[in-house]
Amino acid sequence: MLSLLANPWTLLAIGVGLVFSHGYVYVEGRQSANADCLASKMMAIQVKEQIRGAIRATGDRISEDLEGKLGKIKIEQKTIVRNITREKEVHHVLSNPDCAYPVSTVRVLNGARRGATGARPATSKPAGVVPPSGSAR
Repeated sequence: MLSLLANPWTLLAIGVGLVFSHGYVYVEGRQSANADCLASKMMAIQVKEQIRGAIRATGDRISEDLEGKLGKIKIEQKTIVRNITREKEVHHVLSNPDCAYPVSTVRVLNGARRGATGARPATSKPAGVVPPSGSAR
């Protein structure tokens, strides 16, 4: 038996047999993997078609509802008359070139600063009196 394994032709036959058997298994495995891949692709295509069908059905239902509701719209033409008055706000600007207030305005401002009683505040700060027009600055 040992002499049979030492023969180079026997070793060559064993090697060729191993190469062919491994090649056959490789080819069969690859075909099986391709078949599994194609089956999963077909399943994905079927799922996509189901989703597209559901989207089409929903779109058809929405368009029918919209057509029904748009058909119920009635157009009415009315004339509306509105009187619009324009109001303009007038700002009175002092026209005195010395920028002095009139005496009546000075009296009102001083009264507002002193308070309702007219008494000076009990603080050490100045009273904040505005001098009337014509007085020295």
